[in-house]
Amino acid sequence: MIRVNLLKPLQAQRPMTLVDEPKGVGKRLAFALLGLAVIGGLYFFLQKHGGKEKEVQPQPVVVAPPPKPEPPSLEPKRPAPVSVDAVEEIVREATAEFAEPPPPAGYADFTPSQRIAYQLLAGTRILRDLQAATPPEIGFAQVVFTAPGEFYVRGLAATEEDLQRFQAALTALPGATIRKNQSRPVGAAKTAREFSFLGKVDYPVAEAARPENRVVTRDQLAAALKGFSGTAKEAGVSLQDPKLQKSTSVGGFERMLYKAEARGDYAHLQAFLEKIRDAQSSVGVLRLALEARGDEKMIASLDLLVYAQ
Repeated sequence: MIRVNLLKPLQAQRPMTLVDEPKGVGKRLAFALLGLAVIGGLYFFLQKHGGKEKEVQPQPVVVAPPPKPEPPSLEPKRPAPVSVDAVEEIVREATAEFAEPPPPAGYADFTPSQRIAYQLLAGTRILRDLQAATPPEIGFAQVVFTAPGEFYVRGLAATEEDLQRFQAALTALPGATIRKNQSRPVGAAKTAREFSFLGKVDYPVAEAARPENRVVTRDQLAAALKGFSGTAKEAGVSLQDPKLQKSTSVGGFERMLYKAEARGDYAHLQAFLEKIRDAQSSVGVLRLALEARGDEKMIASLDLLVYAQ
């Protein structure tokens, strides 16, 4: 007999006895447990050695079909609102597109027609400005002007003060600079001054930026030179027939340089150049050199420029 409740030893316990199992029951139970052990071992073996063949294969990725595009709307889209600033910008762009191109920056950028127009403008201006800047006490012996703005003046001043006033007047010409001047006393009293100035003027290019066409054809060349000589005669200037000195091809044009000699006083020579300019002559004056002969008369040596096609 086995005692099982040790926590209460003083209480009376009901005696327990082991009951014998019926015969044959123990053997059947042992065989059943043995069978379960065999089945469990077989299942463990199959799981360990046959699992690779039954690995779960990756399932293919199913791609959903792209959504059907929505049918285009039949309602017209409303244009975006346009501000006042945008309208002004469009107007400015349209105006700039059809506006005339800006004038050239200077003589070096001129076309042949523009160069001839500027030569006649500058030649006329320099003679007029010199006359306005010269006091009665100043006399010219030589005046040379080369386009676009180089000038040389040599003459006689009654006094040093007259010479200073004349120099100040030359410096006041448009864009003028005096790069070199010389003077020396002359006469018995040494009060008169013989002088020379080398300088430069810069007349505005806007007046000659958009001239009429001044390029002539071969057939028009003789008529252009004849018209130039006729204008000199109308102004009271005696002009020799121009003679060709040099001809070169430049930018698809023939650049033709002529030389001619004219005689007259200062006022008539000035009027001659003004008439040529007003007539929009195709003959330009690249260089003008005046030399005094006596009290009133002067000889003018002209380098004439013509562009022909």
